[in-house]
This record gives sequence, structure tokens and C-alpha cells, in this order.
Amino acid sequence: MKRPFIAALGLATIACHAEVPVAPPAPAQSPALAAPAPSPMASSLAPSPAPPPVAIPAPANSPILPFLLSEKGVERQPGAGTPTDPEHSVLLGEHLPAALLVGIADKYVATFVADAQPFEGFRFDDPPVTVKLADGPWAEWNKKASPEPLVPGSKRYRDFAGRAAKLAPNMVVRMIEIASDLPRTEEGMHVGSTPEEIRRAYPQAKTFAVPGYYSDGDCGFEIPHVIFFQETPRGSCDKNGRIAHIWIR
Repeated sequence: MKRPFIAALGLATIACHAEVPVAPPAPAQSPALAAPAPSPMASSLAPSPAPPPVAIPAPANSPILPFLLSEKGVERQPGAGTPTDPEHSVLLGEHLPAALLVGIADKYVATFVADAQPFEGFRFDDPPVTVKLADGPWAEWNKKASPEPLVPGSKRYRDFAGRAAKLAPNMVVRMIEIASDLPRTEEGMHVGSTPEEIRRAYPQAKTFAVPGYYSDGDCGFEIPHVIFFQETPRGSCDKNGRIAHIWIR
């Protein structure tokens, strides 16, 4: 079978050295004169074209802008595979980004939690977190006087909000509180997850009871720097309950 092929190759090589008149370009073929379709055997040997990618619609309740929750803080991710947006991210132990300082006095929060512990900071929408700052003016004032709550909207409340806003650029994030289900860990845990899901995602998580931070008693699941809170009576964990708050501290 190889000899005729070799002979034909030799004749083709000799013909290449002879001057051959150049033929005029062939006229364009009409669809009726197009080349015949390949034989079934040729079609079976040819590689099949790759199928077009199938677009998988996102769940209806999926957030448009996901927020990554980790021991570092809460970082906004504009999309899969894209870098995080530092101007809309809050990191533990760091200063607030400049974008979050705009109009920050209107985001001021000052209240007592648990056993009359002052909580002072700012509540943001993007990312959806409440930030506790170190050494806020109202917290410092409470060290020198008997604990006195601030009435939201009152003159004293606005005064402390203005003082905190001026200090905010130099304050450090001490704790981040999350009550929205948008920030999620790489394992998918978020406000609304169940204790079973938390234990599956973090087998090493420590379980403990906290006396009345959010309710009569809270059940907590702790991994390094992150605590998942479930509001339950007397601090006993409810397997059918849901995580209501998350701390990063």
C-alpha cells in the first residue's frame, strides 16, 4: 500500500520544479455546487465540536454582591474570581476605609448590652455590619460616670455621634457584629445556618453558653476569631434553631 503513495510523491516533487501556468481564480460556487457532505465514516472519525457552555442561573435569593466572612473581617467581592473591594470591606484591627467615613455620624450606634456593657460604633449597609470601635467617646465617658443610656435622636446622642465621627478615621475596629445573611464564610455558613450545619463545617468548633447577651441565654459556636450565636432560653442549644448573630473579634 505504501509504494504507489511514494511514486506519486516523487512525481509531485518533479512537477513542483516545472513551470506551471497559474490558473485564474475559480468562480465562487453557488450553494447548489457546494462540496458534498462528508461520508458517515468521515463524520464518525472527526472530533465532535465542544458543546456550548450552559449558563446556570443563580438562585433567586442569592446576593448580587456577596460578602466574604472570615477571621479577618467582612470583605466585599464584586464577583467570582475578582479581587475584593477594600473600600467596602471592614477588617479586624484595621482602620475603616475612606468610603465608609462619608456621613458616618448618621451611622452612629451607642447602647448597652449584656450586663450594662457599652457598645459603641457604627452600623453600615455596605458591608451589612455593625462595627465596634476601640476607645469611643461615649465608652470613655461611661468609665468616669455611672452608666447612663443614650436616647437615639437626643441632643446628647447627636453630640457623641459628632465626636465619634471626628475620631473615626483614627479608630481601630475592635469587633464586627453581623445580623445579615449576606456575609458568608467560604464554607457557606451565615446568619440563618443551623447548629448542625455549623458543626459539619467546623468539627473543631467549641460550643458554650453565654448568659443573656441577646436574649435570656445564648448558645455559641466558636472557631478562631468567629462566634456564631443562637438565641435560646437558658443558653441551651436548639438543634432546630438558627444562627441569629455572628461576631468577629
